[in-house]
Amino acid sequence: MTPGANVSAVARAHDVSPQQVFAWRRKAIRSGAIAMLPERPLAEAQSFATVEVAHGEDDRVGRLEIVIGDATIRVVANVSSSLLVEAIRALRSA
Repeated sequence: MTPGANVSAVARAHDVSPQQVFAWRRKAIRSGAIAMLPERPLAEAQSFATVEVAHGEDDRVGRLEIVIGDATIRVVANVSSSLLVEAIRALRSA
């Protein structure tokens, strides 16, 4: 979403296909989860999060942990996407 960003370069940097990035972006815009933003400094630009899959004895289906800085959001199955987006935005702006 950063002005002047190259989707192919972003996809390569995160080891996904450009088609996947376009599909994610299109879906997010249509759902209202994200919107086109006015230009802002690169340091504030949105970016992909690093995803790390950890397997352990207590793995449960429908459980997710999102770590942003020193804070963790624990998500269980069936949480609304709007609530999750709101929580992440609040955490990132804190």
